[in-house]
Amino acid sequence: MIGKLAKMVAGYMMTHVSGRAIDFQLLADLAVQSECSAELCQQISKANTGRHVLDLWRETSPQAFLDLLCQQAAEHAAVYVDHHVNIEFRLIDFDGSLLAKHYSPSHHTKNCYSSSEHTRQRIRTYHE
Repeated sequence: MIGKLAKMVAGYMMTHVSGRAIDFQLLADLAVQSECSAELCQQISKANTGRHVLDLWRETSPQAFLDLLCQQAAEHAAVYVDHHVNIEFRLIDFDGSLLAKHYSPSHHTKNCYSSSEHTRQRIRTYHE
């Protein structure tokens, strides 16, 4: 979900509601990097919730922004686990549909994947 993802984008592994707040300015900065419109970036910086950010995103739907959020969260998570496990982030909408994803392989395993548009199946993992 977008709220949990937004906290992980900032490097916060504890995503409980009573933990740290979402850094909307960071999300706006990432929107700038994703070449979102200046208006959208401004709106994101003033958002109230993660869901609000997603609602703002829907108006123009720049896919690069959500992809970058998943990538940033995966990078923080990989550092947190010292690159010992494979990390895959999937941003799921409130209706369960997939909005974006990013896969970050472990530095400690080799992976073979078969990919298609509809499915991604793990075939084999070799430990070094």
